[in-house]
Amino acid sequence: MKYFVFCAANIPENQAAIANALKAVEILRWEWSMNATVTGIYEGSVINVNPNDGNNTSVCVEDDSQIRLIQSCMAFAREMTELKYKNNAKAGTE
Repeated sequence: MKYFVFCAANIPENQAAIANALKAVEILRWEWSMNATVTGIYEGSVINVNPNDGNNTSVCVEDDSQIRLIQSCMAFAREMTELKYKNNAKAGTE
């Protein structure tokens, strides 16, 4: 199964959101890889980034397990929300 969790046009107004999405992917891949090193089980789905999806940047989550797919999508949403609030706090625009 495949689920798109992010898509934004590659325009200047969306660069912060795109940067957050790419950072969220990086954080999740690192977290799941590190957990797998400790537990021997990779708990996340496959996350694919397409930086030129019809002049958009898109992020897609794929998995055969529906439960793991949902958990991975929720983890991506959580990371995006945390990054948004951290960036807004730094900019003083909470």
